[in-house]
Amino acid sequence: MAWQLRERGQLVITTLLLAPLALFFWLRHDPDLDRLYQIPVEHFYVVSATALAALTLAIIVGIASVRSHAPRTFLVAAGFLAIAGIFSVHGLSTPGQHMIVKEPHHSIAISARLSLLVGGLCFFLSTLNLPARVDRFIARHHGRLVAGVILLVALYIGANLAFPSLLDFIPTGQGVPPVPSKTASSDGSSGMSGMYSAYGTTPTTPKAAPPSGERSLLDGQTLSYSMAIAAGLFLLVAAWRYRQIFALSLLPATGAMAVGMLLLAESQVSMTLGTTWRMSWWLYHVLMLCGFLIPIVGIGWAYRRGSSLAQIVEGLFLRDTLAQIERSFPEAMDSLIAATVAKDPYLRGHSRRVCELAVAIGEELGLSPSHLRAAGYGALLHDIGKIGIPSAVLQKPGRLTDDEFAVLKEHPMRGWHIVSQTPSLRDAAPAIRWHHERLDGTGYPDHLAAEQIPLEARIVAVADVWDALTSDRVYRNAWTPTAARDLLSREAGSQLDRRCVDALFTVLDRNSSLRFPSHPVHVEERPAVLLAG
Repeated sequence: MAWQLRERGQLVITTLLLAPLALFFWLRHDPDLDRLYQIPVEHFYVVSATALAALTLAIIVGIASVRSHAPRTFLVAAGFLAIAGIFSVHGLSTPGQHMIVKEPHHSIAISARLSLLVGGLCFFLSTLNLPARVDRFIARHHGRLVAGVILLVALYIGANLAFPSLLDFIPTGQGVPPVPSKTASSDGSSGMSGMYSAYGTTPTTPKAAPPSGERSLLDGQTLSYSMAIAAGLFLLVAAWRYRQIFALSLLPATGAMAVGMLLLAESQVSMTLGTTWRMSWWLYHVLMLCGFLIPIVGIGWAYRRGSSLAQIVEGLFLRDTLAQIERSFPEAMDSLIAATVAKDPYLRGHSRRVCELAVAIGEELGLSPSHLRAAGYGALLHDIGKIGIPSAVLQKPGRLTDDEFAVLKEHPMRGWHIVSQTPSLRDAAPAIRWHHERLDGTGYPDHLAAEQIPLEARIVAVADVWDALTSDRVYRNAWTPTAARDLLSREAGSQLDRRCVDALFTVLDRNSSLRFPSHPVHVEERPAVLLAG
């Protein structure tokens, strides 16, 4: 039932996000609906509000960037600042009798496109794993770089206001249109498409077409489409990345950022194909404004619920998958883990280490964010059922009797029962219940075999066995990594999933930061199913 509700919710959200595109093409299909609103003063106010919203996000992220010197945070702050400054020129250059700029110039069109192109590029770069030397350079020269971005944006604004014709050498696909009159033309159409197609009814000084065979590669329409496509792709990649982070962390501010980036990407369609002053063209202004307001609302909502500004911004740019999962903890999860450790001190740190290994294995296998979160939650809570197991059994230094081991084997079912009653943790329930199942059917509690065991449970099983073998326990000392690796290799394909074991070895070979929890010694072989208990 929960799965069906989640699927329906995703369908509703997807429909709402695609609605602006449907509305745009509906307006373009029906000229009677695509009405003309030639109101330059209102245009100035809408653009100014959009630039102010982008500036607000730049300040919020910029504060965190100054405190942390994190390269990714700097890039996103720079992106919002670039959009705020460059797009403000689009508003300030609106031609009209009572506006700052009296005559129309190419800066109004170029600034609209350039703002999202530069901002989208910054957002896109923030999603990449940049070379270490680039990260170090940004961190080392963070203050100078911030000052440099502010200076460049200020110079762009000042130069275009002081010299309105500064960008007129850049083609826009049309000649310079006249200042819009107070009264629209009879059909209200400029006869042009795109952001800068016209701000009046007809252009007065169209550029002569180049002679045949001499058509410039910098053709205005080609340039406009190229900028729109590039900006749209940059923003879509950023939106997808934020969506992935949200799927893991479930942080509302991150989800709001993903929605905002998608709306900015969709605005490129209306900006490029809409007819100036008509509703199809005004739509892109609305999408851009919403694209900035929604993240502001998401950040404000998180702040009101008690998160600090630094925590909120940090959550937007989490790159470590384990950190994303931990940031999405339900409030009671830490208490549950602490209660488990109180029952068995030897489990201190065990759950987090198993989670770290399970997430690394899942990433190596290419699991989706939702399945990674299920595996991570399952690993963190896989021993939660030990809360109900007597301490005399958990902390017994010698071998357990058959009756005592039967009691110990109840903990997967106990944990599954606890988690199944918590909606936010139900995805982790299969991994918790079946992490002691084995491929040959000798595990417990349900004696599942092979593919009957969910992949998340098989991943947690491998991570759990490895950490159990390489940790000191009350009944034995830790194994050496070599001895533990040999045992897992022998059991791969019979008790443990071979793909998961191979992925674990790949992760351990590649990532030296996955430390072993104890000083291991050589010990005699014992069945891993007992060692992992």
